[in-house]
Amino acid sequence: MIEGARQLPVQHLTIRVPWHDNGWQGVFCNNPCGNTSCTILPRIATGRDDAHETEHAGASLEGLDRAQLPPCIDEHGTIMAPFAFSMMKNHPYADNAKTTHGHFAETPYTIRPYSAAAIPFRWMLREQAEGNNKYGINSRAEQLQVNYQIEREPDLTINENWSKDKKTWIQEGTNQRVMLDTFFGAAKPDQSLVFFYANGMLSNDEYRQRWERKLAAYRQQGILPLVEGRGANGTLLITEEKEGAGLDAGQIKNNIDAIQGG
Repeated sequence: MIEGARQLPVQHLTIRVPWHDNGWQGVFCNNPCGNTSCTILPRIATGRDDAHETEHAGASLEGLDRAQLPPCIDEHGTIMAPFAFSMMKNHPYADNAKTTHGHFAETPYTIRPYSAAAIPFRWMLREQAEGNNKYGINSRAEQLQVNYQIEREPDLTINENWSKDKKTWIQEGTNQRVMLDTFFGAAKPDQSLVFFYANGMLSNDEYRQRWERKLAAYRQQGILPLVEGRGANGTLLITEEKEGAGLDAGQIKNNIDAIQGG
């Protein structure tokens, strides 16, 4: 853990994944064009090659060149793949902010079998780290008393064609490490739970109908959702993302307590 970060109590994680009709096993979807739910994620919506994916429907992604991989590879779409993926990553500012970021070279990156990269988006927003009095956002860095320093952040307006720096993401390496080490230092093997979730699934009629049938079947078997008081034969743990509000943290905590016997 880098100096200036802080050790927090054990925490649990949520990781967003795109919907996949073949179990996220490191393969193309069985029916790529039938999977419209994954396109709720912009990177998949703009980068998916339906013809290519349909031609290779159900086939393994193992050993394919980077250009042959579907865009869901960058959105945790292979969390149950029994093999590793190795690829090169480019910094998104390397080409359009050359003065401050042009020195960033391609970086090798490996996703291990049965794993996903967790990315704490909110923690990496400058507004969250530094606070914004106008919108009533408290500084996370001040609240946690970590050594995040605003003056370390680069001024992106020195780059050509950057008339304004929106200051969206934390850019400076030490500031990034301070926030990331604090975040991930709270995730402990054999103690932390990881909840994988997909966006926008109930807006898909086919998925919603399947879910309603499953829920009815659970109830017939005496397995009831936790919010209904548990069932005689088991408890169904559910999380739901509300439109415009994200995941319900209280709902997740209740599920965790139930898993741990609370």
